[in-house]
Amino acid sequence: MPDRGPLLPIAGHEGHGTDFSDRVLDYGTSPRNYGSLAVPDGYAKYKGPCGDTVEMFLLVADGRITGASFRTDGCTPAMAAASAVTVMVTGKTLWECVRIDQDAVLAHLGGLPDDSRHCALLAVRTLRRALRSFAKTRKPGAQPAPPE
Repeated sequence: MPDRGPLLPIAGHEGHGTDFSDRVLDYGTSPRNYGSLAVPDGYAKYKGPCGDTVEMFLLVADGRITGASFRTDGCTPAMAAASAVTVMVTGKTLWECVRIDQDAVLAHLGGLPDDSRHCALLAVRTLRRALRSFAKTRKPGAQPAPPE
């Protein structure tokens, strides 16, 4: 996947141009936590039905996400949604992260146009796969922190 880095031009979908919230425009053009991690504790790469791919990298310590990053070849809403997920999970327990869903990402972003809402689901599905990756590879006997 090419490394696109921050400050991307706005890539809208036909039919709605740039009718995005300020946060979607901000996260989509200056993404938070963009890039890969050399040795992540959890990793996933997922290609959605739209053809966009998101990779997510997680660092975990004491049952909490201590770092998260992503890469994508997707449009501005996909970039914003993946960026939002990394912001939302950092510092959270694994239990809190499992509860993040499409609606939570949409709320965090201030919504997405109907034809872009699937981007939030793409980011969440990638997160859940990265969490499963961590669960499969963690040390035997290690337990996630209980819900607070």
